[in-house]
Amino acid sequence: MTHSKVNRNDPCPCGSGKKYKHCCLGTSASGFDRKTGIALAIAGVALVISAILYATVGKDAAILVAGIGGLAAGAWWLFTDPPSSKGSGDPGAISFGG
Repeated sequence: MTHSKVNRNDPCPCGSGKKYKHCCLGTSASGFDRKTGIALAIAGVALVISAILYATVGKDAAILVAGIGGLAAGAWWLFTDPPSSKGSGDPGAISFGG
């Protein structure tokens, strides 16, 4: 199977009929994108710190750090979507979903 690079102005390979830049650019077919990767990294760091605390300080501190890390990762994933760019086509205009 050969993978060819899709340019921004090519038709989108998903079959929507839109240009790639207006459809699937910035998304991942597997669902794993940069936003998800950063959220997983935050959770992973929290788990490592939690394991270190469990070994040195105790279970309560480890549970607290793991919970805070999970909340931070979830908040990052949930609240880092930029505003929608659909609208007038003016790159200076910001649409807040309206």
